[in-house]
Amino acid sequence: MFPARLCMQSLEWSYCSLNLTTMAALATALRHSNMTSLTLDTTNIDVATLPTLLDALLETNLRRLKLSKASLEDDACVLIAAALPSLTIVELNLSYNKLTDHSAKVLAEVVGRATSLTSLVLYDNAIGLQGATTLVKALSGRPQVTTWLDLGWNLFNHDEADWLNDMVEKTPQILKACFDQCRG
Repeated sequence: MFPARLCMQSLEWSYCSLNLTTMAALATALRHSNMTSLTLDTTNIDVATLPTLLDALLETNLRRLKLSKASLEDDACVLIAAALPSLTIVELNLSYNKLTDHSAKVLAEVVGRATSLTSLVLYDNAIGLQGATTLVKALSGRPQVTTWLDLGWNLFNHDEADWLNDMVEKTPQILKACFDQCRG
């Protein structure tokens, strides 16, 4: 599929299924590449293939990773979270997946060690107030500033979104956040 390492900075794949063979080929091409942005949008990513991708990303300077509409569930988020502190990811977008409070809590446990991460998009998942609160507290307690946190269209009501916004307003560590129906 890819004869050598990729010499491009950005790759966007949409509407495809990444099986073990295609993910292995992508991972081989990504290793030591100049890639700074990878989008696998509206793809079906089998959780069994995810470690192959994450291992390859350890050998890149990838700054932006978007795995939106990738049918990801909590088990996939656990793998991503475990790799996050070792990656150079600045922007992580896991929107439109099936992530729950468990994913938010797992991410909260590692964001303090993910020093390059400044933007986290978890828009339109299945995260409730408890998971969102845990994540806001974790981001508020780390020395790095989070420029954008998007938890819009998750499982909390407008009053709970207002309460989360109040939490964010009390911390200088999160510059901008969305907990409602906004897009930014």
